[in-house]
Amino acid sequence: MNYIISCLTTNYARFSGRARRKEFWMYQLFNIPFFIIIFILSKTITDPTLSFILTIIPLAFILPFLSVTVRRLHDINKDGFWVIIAVPIYLNELLKIMHWPGSLVMSIISGLGSIILIIMMCKTGNVGENKYGPDPKELDTEE
Repeated sequence: MNYIISCLTTNYARFSGRARRKEFWMYQLFNIPFFIIIFILSKTITDPTLSFILTIIPLAFILPFLSVTVRRLHDINKDGFWVIIAVPIYLNELLKIMHWPGSLVMSIISGLGSIILIIMMCKTGNVGENKYGPDPKELDTEE
């Protein structure tokens, strides 16, 4: 739970340093069901004001998603620029929530980007310090 809270508070927009696999996946464990609930609610609610609010809420989660992904990439010694793969994934889902038709090309790019990103996020981080900072496993006292 501490990983989720830190992603949404102290590390909300922190793109420097490294993030363990545990931090990344714990945040995703919160993020994915949250977006599923928002998507279902946005499809069932007909009130325009609530529908607008449900469209705006996901925007608040773009920065923490990008920052934890960049820090996770840093942990495997990859440049944060690789996070660009995730942008079509996020935009495609946001367009679905906003009731805009997604394009086939965007869906294909999102699918390929998802596979590449998942593979990268599952890799073990570099042991010891790398050019992005100290090993987060060594710094983490919580197990």
